[in-house]
Amino acid sequence: MDDAVAIPKIVAAIKSAWEEGCPVAGVTSVDQEQTARISLRRWNSFTRRHRKGGEEQKGEDLAKGLRDSYEADRAPVG
Repeated sequence: MDDAVAIPKIVAAIKSAWEEGCPVAGVTSVDQEQTARISLRRWNSFTRRHRKGGEEQKGEDLAKGLRDSYEADRAPVG
């Protein structure tokens, strides 16, 4: 999927999560757009960075990438 198509879809999912009460979805549209770009880049680079791994590992890797992008402490966050 092209980034121009994927980014708005990811932003819509983030907005929906925020509206449903997810505290980590970001308040501003700038934060949501940035999160969408980080997410898409991380998702698309998974197979290059991990030769072996399935969809479950891909989701965990995405969560770790977002944690690393937004948290000062790389320890697991709740």
